[in-house]
Amino acid sequence: MLNILKKQKTKIILHLGISVQKPSRSCLIEYIKSVPALSSKIGNDFDTLSVKEVGVGNLNFVFIVLNSTGSFVIKQALTYIRCIGESWRMTKERAYFEYLGLKEEGRLSPEHVPEVYHFDC
Repeated sequence: MLNILKKQKTKIILHLGISVQKPSRSCLIEYIKSVPALSSKIGNDFDTLSVKEVGVGNLNFVFIVLNSTGSFVIKQALTYIRCIGESWRMTKERAYFEYLGLKEEGRLSPEHVPEVYHFDC
């Protein structure tokens, strides 16, 4: 799968806003369908779509979305630190500041920073 991603030059970070739980595959697909900037990246082909959670991060859920037409990464922030639990709350503004940082870093060094196709928080 990594070779496919390298060939297709996956360059997206998408924030799905702040959540209190992991989104289901069907929820992610419905969300992608509702955002033309995303559905067009995979040619509106949902029949062969692969959605795979990657890593076990401390803060976020991260998914690779892939088919033969294209690919991108979805990142969803939680309202708490994932590895500690709901007792350690996080603000939703942190996702917004990460988005701003990625946009600025992408402007300064576009060849080294994932392009943000969509931000929803």
